[in-house]
This record gives sequence, structure tokens and C-alpha cells, in this order.
Amino acid sequence: NTNFYRILLDARMQKAARLVLDSDTHINKVSYAVGMSSVSYFIKLFSDYYGLTPKQFHLKYKHRNTGEKAAFMLYN
Repeated sequence: NTNFYRILLDARMQKAARLVLDSDTHINKVSYAVGMSSVSYFIKLFSDYYGLTPKQFHLKYKHRNTGEKAAFMLYN
């Protein structure tokens, strides 16, 4: 049984990961785009969710091909 907060968090983090991977959008804009006005809180949530900061995540996954990125997004 998944609660509303978890569903919302999953959706926000998946959108955030796409924005982090697919662009060089400033972290402030990514945070705002997923509904969070506090960048530091967003970075903490992202880090807790993925085990990497948004910058580390971008550096680790930006060179993966589209299929690998899609698979990552589906299963994480």
C-alpha cells in the first residue's frame, strides 16, 4: 500500500532526474520545476532518494545512451 506522499515523491524525483540528465538547467530551476522552493531541501531529498547529489547523478549518468537512461528511470 503506497501512500500519497510516496507517489508524489516518486513522481517528483523521476521528473527531477530527467531534468538533471537531459539539460544543464540550474539546480534552482530543477527544484522549482518539481515543486520545491528550498534548494537545500530538494538536494537532501534527491540525495536520499538516489544516493547521489544532483551534480553527482548528472556526472555519473549523462553519458549513458537513451535506452540505459530510460531503463534507469523505469526501475529506480
